[in-house]
Amino acid sequence: MVPLLFEKDATDFSTRGLFALSDAISCTVTEERNGLFELELVYSTNGNHFSEITEDRLIVATSHDMGTKQAFRIYRREASLDGTVTFYARHISYQLNFIPVDLCSGQTDSAQTMMETLAQSAQVACPFSFESDVDTLVPIPFSVSVPCGLRAALGGMEGSVIDKFGGEFEWDNWTVRLLENRGADNGVRIAYGKNLTEYDDALDIGETITGVMAFYAYTDENDQEQIVYTNPKVITNGNTEFAHARIAPLDCSGDFDEPPTVEALTAYATQYLARTANADPTQEINVSFVPLGQTAEYTGLADLERVSLCDTVKVSYPALGISAKKKVTRTVWNVLSNSYDEITLGTEQTLADTIVDLQSGESSSGGGSSGGGGVDLLTVYPIGAIYLSTVSVSPELLFGGTWERISGKFLLAATDGGAAGGNSNASIAPGYEGGEAAHTLTAAESGLPNHRHPLSYRYVFQGGSNRAGIYQSGTAEGTWYSGYSGGQDASNSHNNMPPYLAVYVWKRTA
Repeated sequence: MVPLLFEKDATDFSTRGLFALSDAISCTVTEERNGLFELELVYSTNGNHFSEITEDRLIVATSHDMGTKQAFRIYRREASLDGTVTFYARHISYQLNFIPVDLCSGQTDSAQTMMETLAQSAQVACPFSFESDVDTLVPIPFSVSVPCGLRAALGGMEGSVIDKFGGEFEWDNWTVRLLENRGADNGVRIAYGKNLTEYDDALDIGETITGVMAFYAYTDENDQEQIVYTNPKVITNGNTEFAHARIAPLDCSGDFDEPPTVEALTAYATQYLARTANADPTQEINVSFVPLGQTAEYTGLADLERVSLCDTVKVSYPALGISAKKKVTRTVWNVLSNSYDEITLGTEQTLADTIVDLQSGESSSGGGSSGGGGVDLLTVYPIGAIYLSTVSVSPELLFGGTWERISGKFLLAATDGGAAGGNSNASIAPGYEGGEAAHTLTAAESGLPNHRHPLSYRYVFQGGSNRAGIYQSGTAEGTWYSGYSGGQDASNSHNNMPPYLAVYVWKRTA
């Protein structure tokens, strides 16, 4: 594609703009997963429209082989003695850096809701819209305690949207998307002898952690410093492959509006450890390859050979014993030749994959080993097991497997075998359900036979008059009965539950 020049205040990039920069010597777009997104243009000082290429104007170009045209704003130029000038331009999403966000807070299980809340707190007009398919099983608290740029609140600081929810950003001109998986696995294979031309592999464990010590510090009403810790104080992912524990302090003081309970802080720290990209060693593989989708040999199969940022590809290099699937984490796209100059592969790390990997130690879904010699949590909780907690974090998020939520029931120890029973002396089989939270007693359930209480009395008439209530000794005798007591409607029910503690209960079903 020939890059196009647009006026600095342009908002519609579907036209041809001001000029086509047809004398461009080179033009590349570099994009990193959740990071850098820049264009670099080299132009001759003698080229057509050179004088029109000025700071703050927009250059529109493709960024990968399946992408729409994207706009990049010129922010820097460097002249060379050879008569060329290099222009540097950032994607228009960098405009989010200059949209300040005021203090705000909330709690949500939706990344889109958090992004929209941040945008509503912007102090200048925000021309961007926000979309996301990322959510969590447990509502996550968030806050902006110090004014900051909107882009930093999305993905450039502690407590940002990407920090809270994970996922992968897609910057599409005026639309910001946070996707659980931006790319796809189309079965693309980059192999020695097929299309692999260069290979460079680097592994780094310098920032890898195996656990966190989370805390919330605050000052109480007596002006005393207090700290809430998780239980246990150190939460790990079970990885024991390193020579020593790699535990990082995690200050959650800005993540809650008020001091959290121990259970809530523990659940939050557990989710954080599951989401953080530092829980695995970082591995980067730089490869160069022939884009087979653009060759005559693969005509008709081009869609199957295309590769874009965040896609998953298989790299095969038998001489080095390499055969692994990796995620594309960085691309350098040659706008003029419509091909990649460079592609970098890194460890695949999505929100869902991270949770599974940390619990299972492997990438297969629903695994049951904690890895590194840790406890097999799905063995601890086999199918049919019950999990209790005062925090609403599903064990499916923590351990994997499939779980059914149980609500409004007590647990009762079953007898060995026997038929399901309804009274205290009957055998109660596992899985039997019965009982009621409130019950209306019948006469038969009172525990006493039907009865009444007699009252004996003697009386005589005085002066021949029949006046009740004047009693004297005499010979006439009879029997009275007491009135009924209780005073409640016989249809009223009573609470049938002993003292209790309400908890969340799940049963593993698969």
